[in-house]
Amino acid sequence: MAAAAAAAPTVARVGSPAPTRVVFSDHGAERCARYGLAYADVGDVVLDEHDRRQRNPGSGDWIAQSGRLTVVYNWPDEDDQSSARVITAWLSG
Repeated sequence: MAAAAAAAPTVARVGSPAPTRVVFSDHGAERCARYGLAYADVGDVVLDEHDRRQRNPGSGDWIAQSGRLTVVYNWPDEDDQSSARVITAWLSG
């Protein structure tokens, strides 16, 4: 599984409110691969829907949705206010 995390890119957006970049946990990268989700699409949900996010009661701080795509992520990522870390993602329906 470590190989999947090493292959996971960083999705970045310059000039946006925090977070401005998205990184992936090992599990988040594995879920993207398993469900055929593009890292860019998952990152876009985090960046585009961040202002509409909801507190997640389980693992991961926040949950955001766009269409059928749901993403659970931590923000800030440790002490980095500019980064969000995807914990998991899935398609509903």
